[in-house]
Amino acid sequence: MSLVLYAPSRGPITQWYGNTQPDGMPHAGQDYGYTDGRNVYPEVYAAADGEVLFAGDSRDLGWPNQWYLNPDFDRSDNVDTSAGNVIILGHKAGGASFIADTGYGHLERFLVRKGDWVSAGEQIAVKGNTGYSFGKHLHFFLMFRPYNYNTNTYGCSNPNPYITAGGMSIGPAGQVTKPVTPPAPVYTPDQQFILSLGLTLP
Repeated sequence: MSLVLYAPSRGPITQWYGNTQPDGMPHAGQDYGYTDGRNVYPEVYAAADGEVLFAGDSRDLGWPNQWYLNPDFDRSDNVDTSAGNVIILGHKAGGASFIADTGYGHLERFLVRKGDWVSAGEQIAVKGNTGYSFGKHLHFFLMFRPYNYNTNTYGCSNPNPYITAGGMSIGPAGQVTKPVTPPAPVYTPDQQFILSLGLTLP
């Protein structure tokens, strides 16, 4: 299956796909941090050309849902244990049918809405701390179709064989595509001053 993905964030990877979680299960996605301790990376980019299948509060998906996002239905306890604000993109590979979906969780703000068509490398959202999260970051996941939920990662696959470092993407067959250079982050004068002192932005 030919699928080429671009890195969905310029931020550092803070938790890899497959890392063991406190419950003993592997991490079903990959987390990208908001900051590397010096610079901030709020932007979230589309990993491939695709259609926005969902953009909203994951708790509105209901259960069951095709992405196995288990929303927090109890909104009365003021504790949100969901994936927070999520964007799901459906991807095709030259055909009429979707071959895979990518998901982007814990978002603060959406720049796209359901039904939009986006291009690889296009900014689609801003990282946030919504849902079950312990600080601003992006939770990114990949699911091939037809979905296979009979895995210990709830149908999610390792995205890393489809992404290379340095903004260059490569598919499983070894085809290399053009490098992607997302725009540099824009800082306010106050943020620039803080960074010039070697301090971390709040």
